[in-house]
Amino acid sequence: DSGIDKESRLYQWVIDEYSTVVTDDIDTSHGTSVASILIMGDLLEGKNYTGHNGVKLFNGIVIPRKGADISTDELLVSIRDIISSYSHIKIWNLSLGTKEEIHANKFSDFGIELDHLQDEFNVTIVTTTGNCDRYKINRPRSKIALSADTLRGLVVGSVAHKQGTHDFYEENYPSPFTRVGPASGNIIKPDVMQYGGNAG
Repeated sequence: DSGIDKESRLYQWVIDEYSTVVTDDIDTSHGTSVASILIMGDLLEGKNYTGHNGVKLFNGIVIPRKGADISTDELLVSIRDIISSYSHIKIWNLSLGTKEEIHANKFSDFGIELDHLQDEFNVTIVTTTGNCDRYKINRPRSKIALSADTLRGLVVGSVAHKQGTHDFYEENYPSPFTRVGPASGNIIKPDVMQYGGNAG
């Protein structure tokens, strides 16, 4: 999504990179955090969640820093550009979600385009339900974000891995910030849940 910091120790797992974002608009903090969970998550948690000893990473940067403008159409063009240029890579992680919720009765253009890309290039896109902060004001969770209504993609929700003194939910319950399905047509989304944290 936003890329991996070249100065981080995680960069040793990066085998190639491509950016559609101008250098001055790059902020790799989110992408570096995502990569750290992928590479070091088991070690940091002291649990064998994934059971791997490292993976090869492709550093694809499509999201600019906060405050830099990018439209959904521009983002989809960037995603298509990278996937078409590196179609030998078969699993793509898209850890971003729009702030918009899905529509009750129709699929989003974002989700439809992600499905087209997966069909066209024979790839799997792993994405998230998206985050929301309605728990802070005791409101119901947001519906999944527009990118999470991809039918072909693997959509991941978050589960609380532990409960601290002030956290909202017990271990193994959905994290307070994770969005919920189903997708349009009552299609089950998310497809899977993984430990992702708690809040309080």
